[in-house]
Amino acid sequence: MTMVQSQGPKRNAAVFQHFRVEFEKKKELDKRRQEEWVADGEQGESYAEAWLVSREIEHLRVDQSARQFNEELQTRGGKRPDFIAKWIHGGQEIVLLFDAKHRDISDDRAFCITDAEIKKYCVTEKWMTENNADATRVLVIFIVIPKSSQGRDIYIVGLDEVLKEGAPCSIAGKSGKKIHLHGRQAEW
Repeated sequence: MTMVQSQGPKRNAAVFQHFRVEFEKKKELDKRRQEEWVADGEQGESYAEAWLVSREIEHLRVDQSARQFNEELQTRGGKRPDFIAKWIHGGQEIVLLFDAKHRDISDDRAFCITDAEIKKYCVTEKWMTENNADATRVLVIFIVIPKSSQGRDIYIVGLDEVLKEGAPCSIAGKSGKKIHLHGRQAEW
């Protein structure tokens, strides 16, 4: 049996201090990433709202604060859209749930979304359908804004398109689907 000797109190304190410093650095980096992620989301929402206004689409901005998340939707695992609009088409009311996606677009000009996020939008679409007696249909629509375009290019991608035509992909090690944007007309 081999005995491991203590490195002594000074050595142990130095090791502990090293790990504490590394932990604090990681915590600060995670905080900065979260702040950048929130800022990117807010910028994307601004671009998306400007697009909705330019298209004269009457809409409501959905409050994204934690206290405003519908408890039933949250329990079911749904996701709040950024904007809600109603569209009357052929005498039928369609509820449009818009979500801005301000993203770094891959080299192959594809919009990618994780399977976990897709599932949340499917839950939301179903929940809205169940809780909106006037609507004959509910559609989730992604307003995709490539970060590199600084809001100049906007692409519209429907959840139904992602489900039917999305090609498998991997996003930060998570499974997902991608829709190619090349060949599409930018909406702006």
